[in-house]
Amino acid sequence: MKESAPFELQISRLVEGRHGDPFAVLGPHRDGSVRVVRGFFPEAKAVALVDTRGRSLAPMEQLHPGGLFVGELPGRKRRYRFEVVWSDNERSVVEDPYRFPSTLGEVDLYLLGEGSHHRIFDALGARTRRVQGIDGTRFAVWAPNAMRVSVVGDFNSWDGRRHGMRFHPGSGIWEIFIPDIGPGTYYKFEVLDAI
Repeated sequence: MKESAPFELQISRLVEGRHGDPFAVLGPHRDGSVRVVRGFFPEAKAVALVDTRGRSLAPMEQLHPGGLFVGELPGRKRRYRFEVVWSDNERSVVEDPYRFPSTLGEVDLYLLGEGSHHRIFDALGARTRRVQGIDGTRFAVWAPNAMRVSVVGDFNSWDGRRHGMRFHPGSGIWEIFIPDIGPGTYYKFEVLDAI
């Protein structure tokens, strides 16, 4: 996806599960002089930003009826979570996987791309780790010709639109860190062909 695509088109592709770079839309972003956070929750009735202790920071507005929400991140806040009210009125507080940086270093990406990584089993697949003090799992897979790759499992109702991965073009690797996913979690990679 080219960055120059109109924002409405990017939203449409995200909601349809065809966006090749969900990090360009989701997570924290600058919007003029303010910082906003966008989250994608297809079956949510309401979403709010909360701090790490669960205190309310800001309500989020539904930007698209397909489940895209946006809210302004106050002042100096860097860490936040989403408080989600689902369609069945259940509530949950979840971390935002789109606020975390890549967990694969440049050397790993280079070696994977050239096919000379000697510990490929440490770089690809699912690996539990702690990022910015948060436990979760880093998922990575080589799929250089895919349009979009997602991680699916019980944790996201096997919905490939919910955890689209970050693409590293030089190596063909797709990767995402998903907080609160631990050992023994069933998952698959959902790959959409670029054709």
